[in-house]
This record gives sequence, C-alpha cells and structure tokens, in this order.
Amino acid sequence: MAAPTHKAIYELIKNVEGVSDIGHRKVLQTVTLPYVAHYKISGPPTYSKDGDGRMDIERHQVSIYAGDDDSCHSIAEQVRTALNDYRGTVQVDGGESSVVIDRIRLEDENDGFDDQDNAVYIIQDYIIRRKR
Repeated sequence: MAAPTHKAIYELIKNVEGVSDIGHRKVLQTVTLPYVAHYKISGPPTYSKDGDGRMDIERHQVSIYAGDDDSCHSIAEQVRTALNDYRGTVQVDGGESSVVIDRIRLEDENDGFDDQDNAVYIIQDYIIRRKR
C-alpha cells in the first residue's frame, strides 16, 4: 500500500527556511510562528472504463501562518516553488515507502489575518495527481 500523500508534502517542504514547525493539521495555539499546516481536503479515486484507474486526484491545502507579511510571503513562495509542477517519486518513512506523484499544481491562493491567533496567513490549494 502506498504512503499517504501528506507524507510526501512534508518531505517536499521540510527544508523551507524560516519555519518553526510543519504539521499535518492546524494546531496554531501550540506552536511558534511561523508555522505551516497541511491537510487533504478531498481525494476521490479515478476510474476508467475497465474499472479502477489506479490514479487519485487529491486536493490538499497548505496554510502558512506568520507574524508579519514579509515572512508569510517569503515562506509561501518557497512552498510554492517546492510543490508547484513537482513530478516524481518521494521517499517517505525513512525510505521505507514512497509516493509516486504524477503532478502537483497550485489551484488557488488567498491571504488574510487571523485575529484570534494574531497571525498573517496565506492558504494555498494544490491539486495532486498520484499513482496508487
């Protein structure tokens, strides 16, 4: 069984400069800014006329939180560079398994300010085509 896509996302963005933590869920209250959270929004399997298409098309959201605009935009650009148009095999779990990515595409991006957490944020949505 293939590893979950979120593990590949982590491997692709783990070296982004200026980030205090990267998590698989939004847990802003327990981390130090700047912080990157990512999670799967949806991921229906694909089918061909012969049945299972062995390809999933998933939507993932990457949320970047920082204390100021400059940091947030710098981190968001690094994340975008690491993910957008990526194709290849990503080794995860210390090389024990892998995720085969057909293509990652940035679908949407928006920004704002979270009053409750006193943080600037940029939210990026990616469409990820991955082989099973």
